[in-house]
Amino acid sequence: MKNILIVYSGKTSNAPRPRRFIKCLKDEYNITVFSKEDKNIEYKESNKEVNFIEHSFGSENKVYKIYKVLLNQLKLYNKSIHNKLYLEYLNYFKTQKYDCIICFNLQLLPFVYEIKNRSQIFFDAREYFPKHFEDRLLWKIAYQGLNRHLVYKYMSRCDFISTVSEGIKEQYIQDLDCKNIEVIESFPKHWNLEATKSTDIIKIIHHGNATVSRRIEDMIYTMDFLDSSYHLDLMLMPTDKKYYNKLEKLCNNRRNVNLISPVKFDEIIPFINKYDIGLFNAKPTTFNLKHTLPNKFFEFVQARLSVVIGPSIEMEKYIQKYDIGIISKGYNPSDLAEAINKINISNLDKYKNNSNKAASILNEKVTCIRLKSLIRKILI
Repeated sequence: MKNILIVYSGKTSNAPRPRRFIKCLKDEYNITVFSKEDKNIEYKESNKEVNFIEHSFGSENKVYKIYKVLLNQLKLYNKSIHNKLYLEYLNYFKTQKYDCIICFNLQLLPFVYEIKNRSQIFFDAREYFPKHFEDRLLWKIAYQGLNRHLVYKYMSRCDFISTVSEGIKEQYIQDLDCKNIEVIESFPKHWNLEATKSTDIIKIIHHGNATVSRRIEDMIYTMDFLDSSYHLDLMLMPTDKKYYNKLEKLCNNRRNVNLISPVKFDEIIPFINKYDIGLFNAKPTTFNLKHTLPNKFFEFVQARLSVVIGPSIEMEKYIQKYDIGIISKGYNPSDLAEAINKINISNLDKYKNNSNKAASILNEKVTCIRLKSLIRKILI
């Protein structure tokens, strides 16, 4: 059985993408995961225990120390880094042999190449990193140069690259002249659910991180154009506390909008199944938002909801192919409200039933088949 190393800077227990890769590959390969300490993770479907390195990156302070070392190497990666913790991990992994290393963080690619030996390098690029947060001046000053450096020096040398949408894939092909890059969508676990019966009150849900770039306030303002038969719940992670507090005030001033507490990752799909519409408006303020194809979109489908989105080029392909909802003509609150107003009890049930059909296709089993095929090609 061949050996695969997974390298990730966070906890895989609450990271959908790395978690799905591990779950998919664990029965065919010996999987080692190098990440933050993750004591609570379980893979009940596994016939064998996934081998987590004890303490992994360890405490957050240690993680930040590693990042500090890596971030300081903007122009020239210094192989004589005098950092005890970094060298401890570096020396350990240099003694190990892996057939493939799957890395999920751009900033960790220099580390991966230090421990590479003869391993094939598989990099999962969930974003277009040279323009990751291009709408934020501080990011452009502090990190854009670093990201470009890491993309052109390290990512360009990877044996294989996966990403989440066609737009991001095409941009990387153009930038890196890379042929070994494929789209692996973030399809979620398949749930055995049924669409809930629609009532006179149409319940709308949006969930995810509270970040300024996503302009969540526009979805709140949308509700000002709708009558009392529509109600929006926002289930948000307070990623940006100041922004979250702003959204909370906006919700408190409206009767038809609530800010609700987030549930655990594994509970999202069954929890939102009670709603009617999944709402997401990705105004293209950045390249990544223009080409976004997020987890939540496919979670809406698995929850058997109808879906309303702004005119996002990646998501609208799925809306049209599976006939699961409405695409607004623009990104403004009035545009979204106009799209939502087109949904009545009759077509709402149609969209939900179509989501039910699509859920049997757009799930992690499809992703896993594609991923396993790619890994087999890499390890020939």
